[in-house]
Amino acid sequence: MPSAAKGGGSAAENGDTMTVVMSVVEKKARNLEKKRARQLELKQKSDEGAELDKDQKEALDRLVVTEALLGFAKDLQKQFAQMQQEIQRQSKKKAHQDRQAVEAAIQESEQQALEQIFRLQAVLDQLGEENRVYFLNGTSGAVLVSQEQLEQIDKFLELTTSASLVNTTGADVKYSETVAKVCEHAHLYVRRSTKSIGQLRMTCKHTHAQQPTVTTLTHSLHFRQGDA
Repeated sequence: MPSAAKGGGSAAENGDTMTVVMSVVEKKARNLEKKRARQLELKQKSDEGAELDKDQKEALDRLVVTEALLGFAKDLQKQFAQMQQEIQRQSKKKAHQDRQAVEAAIQESEQQALEQIFRLQAVLDQLGEENRVYFLNGTSGAVLVSQEQLEQIDKFLELTTSASLVNTTGADVKYSETVAKVCEHAHLYVRRSTKSIGQLRMTCKHTHAQQPTVTTLTHSLHFRQGDA
């Protein structure tokens, strides 16, 4: 019984090849059916006492061969049909696996993006009013940050986290617009885009390869010239 070749092309390619092969075998089987029908007519005439000429007798003598070939062709058709079903099954399985791989990649990307946003939120939490004096003075284990740097970090966090939503009041449209802007800026951040975010421009791909901190943000943020 023929077997599907392993590693001999994609399921789609194998399926196309199998379709061509089955078409050829089907055509051959139809021709053999017609030939057998003519030979059976000659046999019936002979059985009824009709005299056959030389060519007709030779054709009738090949009836056994024709029936054997026809049986073989039909057997091939069954086997190729089974192979085609298996190819289709493998193709569906591969498509399902590909979809799962894509979904897993998307899920991983989304998770990494959320992690980056949560890390930014953690930096925001560090800069609460009770801690700001420590950063400005470089005391209690906090890194020394100038007032200007602190203001820049505040602005960046306001543009990319939920900080800007806290003080947003007014119509729902304004709130929705603020949410949309925050999401846009956060998306630029997690993509490590070099595009400016509001009045700020980030360098070194935002230096957030691992964990964004007050220190990395002071090194990666600055106002664009003329935007201060």
